[in-house]
Amino acid sequence: MHGGFDPLGAGFRACKNKGTKCYPYAVDNEVVWVKPLSTPAPPPTHFAALDDTNAVPYINAQSRQTYQQFLTKRLPRAFLIAGDGTMVSTQGGFDPLGRGLAECKKAGRNCRPYAVDNEVVWVKPAPTPPPTHFAALEDVTAIPYLNTVAREGYRKFLALKKPRAFTIAPDGAWYASAGGNEPLQATLDECAKVHRGCRPYAVDDEVVWSKK
Repeated sequence: MHGGFDPLGAGFRACKNKGTKCYPYAVDNEVVWVKPLSTPAPPPTHFAALDDTNAVPYINAQSRQTYQQFLTKRLPRAFLIAGDGTMVSTQGGFDPLGRGLAECKKAGRNCRPYAVDNEVVWVKPAPTPPPTHFAALEDVTAIPYLNTVAREGYRKFLALKKPRAFTIAPDGAWYASAGGNEPLQATLDECAKVHRGCRPYAVDDEVVWSKK
């Protein structure tokens, strides 16, 4: 962009209209480039061999073919999956892992990376805690931390189909998820993004909360 008023702003808008996030390299006679930070890749977990297509959880046969194609792509690359079988494969450019996570979020999915570059980084979802019988499942008043609005959210949670999970935090935050293969992990992941001390209260038909 050149000339007119605010060519830098015009360049940002042009990139946004094309669905691309751009970074300024030069303005007038100065290089202003600052290398943006990429999303850090999780450490390898050795959950399975990288080329073991059958080891990838949740995905269907068509998605396994996509994973095989992913293995032929040049680095950098990332392959992500969600508990409902959704998968995202990104390759090349800047921060493919970050792009994949953003694509999942835009689709309303809680994706986690399975493989980044040449490493499997998949971590098994959190195990379901045993029932504690802290309170009856339907006893909305027994749930700690929550206000009236949040307790109404728990009532709605009780009407969801299984599998399902309800997670709470000491600051009164709550998250509910249903369906797929890992609703508990989905609630814990979402809660941990902005809150501390997130713990599951109920999973399926059991209260799993316990006082520490």
